[in-house]
Amino acid sequence: MSGCTNTSADNYDPSATEDDGSCTFGGGLLSGLSYEVVAVDPLGTGQNTYRLYADFSSPDVEVTAVYGTDTTPWQMVSGAADGFYNDAVGSDFGGSVNPLFFGAFPDLAYDSWFTIGAQPGDDDGLNSAFDVALTSLDDFNSGGDFVVNTFIGGSIFVVPGANSQGVPVDGRVLLGQFTTSGQVNALVNVQIRDQDAVSHYAEGMTLTFPEGLAGCQDETACNYDPSAVFDSGSCTYDDE
Repeated sequence: MSGCTNTSADNYDPSATEDDGSCTFGGGLLSGLSYEVVAVDPLGTGQNTYRLYADFSSPDVEVTAVYGTDTTPWQMVSGAADGFYNDAVGSDFGGSVNPLFFGAFPDLAYDSWFTIGAQPGDDDGLNSAFDVALTSLDDFNSGGDFVVNTFIGGSIFVVPGANSQGVPVDGRVLLGQFTTSGQVNALVNVQIRDQDAVSHYAEGMTLTFPEGLAGCQDETACNYDPSAVFDSGSCTYDDE
């Protein structure tokens, strides 16, 4: 039986065995997450660049925060051994990346970063606050997974109404750019303000991208999988 299988969704159906893409979040204001391919192997390393979006049914809303805690984790996990690409002159946040530097540092255009709406070159009113015990951004900048899962947690946020960066454009709000050779497992929580200045919370939204089979792509490994489209970081070898 098909239906919404995400237990965090407004319309979760416990009898559903196959997700039909009908899940809604935040009081029906969001239909979940989506992605697009920005570039295929732009660095010559087998890594592709993607952008992640929150999708909305109404333009009369504003994303005011993306956040995570111990009960509502925020995660971006790459299945690839080489993790996420973070450029040496890049930034944690898209609005802080200066596109005027792309000519001198062309790889900077494929830096991995988070945002609420703003991309390189845009005016950005983004703020951030993270538990000092968290190493989320440090791990991410080193190519590792981004995980926010403590009691204090962490968030990126904008002042409601300060600018229009959190307002949907063509029904969606940009949440980040990610360059990796593997599949990404996203777990995201978003705070939204509606046209009546009432806040809603869309928690536990998930998306695995890009679509396709993940497995070991190293032909010298014991568990090489010729059908794998993306590397899962699971390769094993005889000397292990």
